[in-house]
Amino acid sequence: MVGALIPLAVLALVIFAVRRARREQSPLSTGQQVRFFFLYLSLLVAVLVAAAGLAGSIGPVVDGAALVADDSDQAALNLAMLLLGVPLAVVLGLSTRRRLASDRTELQSFGWSLFVTVGTVVPLVVAMVGGYRTLLAVVRAEDYDGFALAQLVVWGATWYGVRRTDRALTHAAPTALRHVTPALIGLGVSAVALGQLVSGLVQRAFDAGAGAVVVPGASSLHRGLALLAVGGAVWVLEWLRGLNREPGSEAWRFAVVLFGVAGGLITAITSTAIVGYQVVVWLVGSPSSDVARTHFRSMPDAVGGLCAGGLVWWYHRTTLKERPGGSRAEVDRTYEHLMAAGGLGATSFGVVILIVAIIEASTGARLLRGDSAINTLLLACTLLVVGVPVWFAYWRSTLRRRAAEERNSITRRVYLVTLLGVGGLVALGTAIGTVYVILRDMIDGRLDSSTLRAVRYPLAVLVTSGGVAGYHFAIFRGEHPGSPGDTSLESGARTGPHRVVVAGPSNPTLEATLRAVPGVELEWVVAGDGSWPVDDVVGRVSRIVRAGGDAAVVLTSSGVVVGRM
Repeated sequence: MVGALIPLAVLALVIFAVRRARREQSPLSTGQQVRFFFLYLSLLVAVLVAAAGLAGSIGPVVDGAALVADDSDQAALNLAMLLLGVPLAVVLGLSTRRRLASDRTELQSFGWSLFVTVGTVVPLVVAMVGGYRTLLAVVRAEDYDGFALAQLVVWGATWYGVRRTDRALTHAAPTALRHVTPALIGLGVSAVALGQLVSGLVQRAFDAGAGAVVVPGASSLHRGLALLAVGGAVWVLEWLRGLNREPGSEAWRFAVVLFGVAGGLITAITSTAIVGYQVVVWLVGSPSSDVARTHFRSMPDAVGGLCAGGLVWWYHRTTLKERPGGSRAEVDRTYEHLMAAGGLGATSFGVVILIVAIIEASTGARLLRGDSAINTLLLACTLLVVGVPVWFAYWRSTLRRRAAEERNSITRRVYLVTLLGVGGLVALGTAIGTVYVILRDMIDGRLDSSTLRAVRYPLAVLVTSGGVAGYHFAIFRGEHPGSPGDTSLESGARTGPHRVVVAGPSNPTLEATLRAVPGVELEWVVAGDGSWPVDDVVGRVSRIVRAGGDAAVVLTSSGVVVGRM
């Protein structure tokens, strides 16, 4: 089954490469794109196979074991990959070098991008795993493993070779996906290591009678330090000495805004909610155990996540503020709407729980029944305390940006339409369930307070999702071009021209006022006598122009006639 999916995956990649080349108007023809795709895919497979075979073959030698050990199948596989992969990689590499010496156009192909991206990311990850295990052996947290050292050396050399070749041939700024991914890998590993270190320190503080903080043996502190050394080295090389030298680019914003600022803040907020919930349950709720160490067993990990997420957020937020220029990109809008959606989700979940509790109380049931009910209500309060400020802060920030490019951006439209669609579908589904239960009990003649208790969950979801959908529908309608509440046109969203033809006596005041309306191209036909109601005419013409139409204004004996053309 898996083997049958491989040709389909290759075919999908070919189709994707051809479509991407057409969108970007690549100088390469479709046939050239397909040919280079398979050439570089073959080179990629040969390089990876050769590296795997070499690392697997020299691992036993470095480890001091026999080349052919008890696992003869694995040894044979490593030798086969080594003997076939290395010559094939050399032949394909020399062939590629000769082609590039005469024409470097193929560097713009999807095949080259695929080769360099996978050829740097995969060896980097394998080398990091080998380096991590080697450092654990150095600090004596694990036994020495020659295979890990072989992984570090061979796969590290492979990563460095492909990376250096790409930088030497393309001479481009490090802003592509192949430059962003290693930097994000280094950031993620470093953040996890920081969280693990803090978690280990907190755990040591919880352990009664613990001696020194750092003790010999395999501990989370040793593992955190080893992981931090590996991830930090990659992050410094790929970020500080690479992508961070191109501030303001889309790739830079992508890494800083979505992963650094948003990812760090989401991690910190989630960890804060976990810590706060555990503390509140311990103080006024029903803890899982009377022993603090048992109840707060997940506290060290949450505190570690809080510190790591907060540090990542602080660094990237500071970096974002110090970037040259203050222009906004789509990724900045994505960040704000993503954070608003996260806060709205937490708030909605908390509201649902509260509505359920209120219905239970109003129907005569005890508001808090049992230990789990107390903790559930505390969870709702925690979600509201965390979610409401996050949603309010980021959503208010989006509402304050009244420029046309903000209101009409693809991110805002997708955000509003998605909430409308999801909220509407959820409201429809829960409404059907609620009405079904009510009608069933009505037909059976047992419509009472138990019916309301039976529909408390779908009813709570219905009220919450309906409110979310209704609120965002009002926002969408007010911002949609042509709606009465649309202000994007007044702030410069449309520059026209919109024809406004006026037939009537000359009036300098009316003419100057109409010409001041944004996007108006005025044509005046002097005819007849009479007095113009300036304010009324300007208001009616402005509404037509904001709706995207052209207007005709005629002064008749019975009054002013204003209509669309």
